[in-house]
Amino acid sequence: MKKNLKEWVLEAVVQDPWLSQHPPYGHEDGNFHEVDEWINLESIKKVTKVYAEFLARWCGLNPAPT
Repeated sequence: MKKNLKEWVLEAVVQDPWLSQHPPYGHEDGNFHEVDEWINLESIKKVTKVYAEFLARWCGLNPAPT
């Protein structure tokens, strides 16, 4: 089940108000720490591109064309 940003932020704040100082952002996954835990590989590619572009801009670099 996909969650929207509001659900992710509310869940992080309610579960861990002191350690979660940021909205959680990452790949799609499920069944955390269970024998059938899974990760969506396509979402890892998308998240990697977002992080790479953010870091390039943060460092004042021009991001690579997509």
